[in-house]
Amino acid sequence: PPFELAWMMAKQDRALDALAVDAAHMIAIVHHHLSRSDDALEWNRRALEVAEASAMPRARQWGPSLHNNIGWTLHERGDFAAALAHFEQALAGRVEHGRPDDIRIARWCIGKCLRSLGCIEESLRLQEELLALCDETGGSADGFVHEELGECLLALAVTAPLLLLARSRAPLPAIARALVVGAAICAAPLLVYSAPY
Repeated sequence: PPFELAWMMAKQDRALDALAVDAAHMIAIVHHHLSRSDDALEWNRRALEVAEASAMPRARQWGPSLHNNIGWTLHERGDFAAALAHFEQALAGRVEHGRPDDIRIARWCIGKCLRSLGCIEESLRLQEELLALCDETGGSADGFVHEELGECLLALAVTAPLLLLARSRAPLPAIARALVVGAAICAAPLLVYSAPY
């Protein structure tokens, strides 16, 4: 109830749009953790509606995060096409805000969703681009990129082994590392997975 009270109070004054969005976002998180995906989705959509209609920059800045959260809720429900649309909107907002780490994460989300949609080669290309970007900037790719590379390569090994063997873009060490990560994930079904959002 404290977040709902904050929502109701903030909704009475458009100058408090950012607080209304934050309150609705927190209510959505509570519902998500209670496995109430319908309620979580509804509250994230309410927050997004306020954010997109607001003249307040602090409220509008919530858009990419809310699209990301809605995307993950839809992804968890198996509605991958709708999730992809929200991940793409999140990316557009992240690009507008210009924070490289947020842009990278948004691209990763799109790549994962593409794999879920069965677009393995497209997903693999995107994850390879993220890996190359990390190499170019002197950063290190997080485990999420390697995990997705492994998942994509394993999917290709099962569905199109000749295509996997014919691929020459990925250096052998990268393929081996990604396959090891992917195989370890497949071998550990009790591993708790958490997406980077």
